[in-house]
Amino acid sequence: MSIATTQGLDAVAAADRLSMVPIREFFCSRTRCDLFVDAPDGSHLVYSDAFHMNADYSAWIGRATAKLLEGYLPG
Repeated sequence: MSIATTQGLDAVAAADRLSMVPIREFFCSRTRCDLFVDAPDGSHLVYSDAFHMNADYSAWIGRATAKLLEGYLPG
């Protein structure tokens, strides 16, 4: 995502008093966005094209995503 897009989403969230779920860490570090992510069970391809994550990577980060979302969901 471009800086302008990120800033725009942040502005809309702030105006509507919505929280942004910090999922960027699943895709990018502070310096770059990797195409592959290394893990104990092997290397994972992150993207299927320029804008969509790979289905296998999506499944691989599923538990971490669910844990992250717990803080944003009621009950």
